[in-house]
Amino acid sequence: MNIDIEKFRQLLSSFSTLSPENQDIILAKVLDLEVEQHIKQNPKHGKEHSNKHANSPLDKFYNFLMPFMENWEKMSPNRRAALAMLINEETQGEFTKEEYIDLIIQSRQISISEFIEKYIPGADLEEAKKIYRSLKT
Repeated sequence: MNIDIEKFRQLLSSFSTLSPENQDIILAKVLDLEVEQHIKQNPKHGKEHSNKHANSPLDKFYNFLMPFMENWEKMSPNRRAALAMLINEETQGEFTKEEYIDLIIQSRQISISEFIEKYIPGADLEEAKKIYRSLKT
């Protein structure tokens, strides 16, 4: 699993501000992308998806699958379940493989000195204090 922590933080922050309906839309899109990735990396075929092999079994399955995925929202739960079974079989169980991330969000108050040292590199704290005092008066 490859996770860019900054992208993950941004995604989590943005996702948490969305309405439940928009969160569902995002999750459906993630499912679409996950299915596409599983198909492209199908270990059964032992190679990455390639446009050079337009008639390969992997391409044929991908082309077969896409109209279903485009109509995912319109499909009944039973049809979605059947499609999930088919995808899982074609990916040799990779589709239903779950990876877990333990996420702990904590916050703490840091001093202004710690903040400046961490986020404003090169700042001279004593000089900044002098400027600060002159701004206050």
